[in-house]
Amino acid sequence: MRDGAGSQPRLSPAGNVANRSCATPATLRTRLAQTDLSSRPSLTGAGTLDEVQRLFDARDGLYQELASSIINVDELSPQEAAAAILDG
Repeated sequence: MRDGAGSQPRLSPAGNVANRSCATPATLRTRLAQTDLSSRPSLTGAGTLDEVQRLFDARDGLYQELASSIINVDELSPQEAAAAILDG
């Protein structure tokens, strides 16, 4: 949640807890390459696979700062990742 354009994010008044699943850019690119990229819009205009590293670098620090826990999902199947997140 942001207070306004360009401002720093803040937690919601309810104090929601954020769990973050973490995968390296290489894992993200590999997983994305196995999907129908024609249905995924580019967020930067660089192309879905080409923008992964740039978006990761821009967002990772903030995501880590706001997360109450971080779960590395590089070596987990989607089912294992979901179970790890639920187990928190």
